[in-house]
Order: sequence, then C-alpha cells, then structure tokens
Amino acid sequence: MKLINNVGPLNEAKSFHAQLQPVVNALDRLQSDNATIVGDCEEWLSLLRADALKPYLMTVMKHFKEAVADNHFLANLKKYKGKHLSEADEEAAR
Repeated sequence: MKLINNVGPLNEAKSFHAQLQPVVNALDRLQSDNATIVGDCEEWLSLLRADALKPYLMTVMKHFKEAVADNHFLANLKKYKGKHLSEADEEAAR
C-alpha cells in the first residue's frame, strides 16, 4: 500500500530540513553557555561555506556582517591563524 501519492511536498520538506540543519547547529553552539567570540566567528564562517545555504548566500552574508566585528576576526586570527578568513577580514583584524 502506498501512503504518499505525491512525493513533491516530501522532497521539498527534506530540502528545507537540509537547509535549516546548519543554521540549527550553529544556533545551538552560538547560544551555548561556553560560546566565545572566536567560536562565533567560526560558526558564521561555516554558515558562509555551507553548500545547503548557497541559495541564500547574500542573506547569510548580510547577517554575518551585522553579527561579526573586527574583534571577532582578531580572535580568529590569533587562535586559528585566519584559516577561514578572507584577506579583507584578515586586514580588518589588524
């Protein structure tokens, strides 16, 4: 017996879930009791790199610019040697 006649909505729901998962994971870490500015910066950088969020890159970038400041880049530069920072972000940290 087939329970689903139209798999379109199911596939759409799976797609939305895949897009939301990186955001949910990042929010869990950003709102944790042991969140740090260097960790915050890494979370935002991971959201910018997330394949599932590529269609929303401009929106993620807008929020990244609102949430992350030069001191985040400086902390990232000291701990991670700027591994995921762009050249402009590295320059802003100096």
